[in-house]
Amino acid sequence: MQKALAVISIVFVSLFLMLVALYGAAFFGKFGHGFLCFVCFALFLGIIIAAVLAIQRVFNLPEEDRLRQGHCPECDYNMYGLPELRCPECGWQADDRAAQIIRPQEHASGGK
Repeated sequence: MQKALAVISIVFVSLFLMLVALYGAAFFGKFGHGFLCFVCFALFLGIIIAAVLAIQRVFNLPEEDRLRQGHCPECDYNMYGLPELRCPECGWQADDRAAQIIRPQEHASGGK
């Protein structure tokens, strides 16, 4: 649900900024300000690129971020509350580094 809300907000903000940039390009182009028209169009393209990169970031969280959230880094299965650090969905097994990220309090105290 959080991913969907993040994508929706990115899309709406990007669409609004793109409309402003296109309006600026049309406005300045109408009155013969070629350079300002070019700047607005460049902003439009920049907003598209930024939106695509932001959406890609939402869906491709780095492995460590997924581990901190208690999710499997391979399939994004929620591993919170599982007795062992093995994903029942894809079979991924946590190594020592991953175990320290997922459950730092257990790792520091030497186990349960």
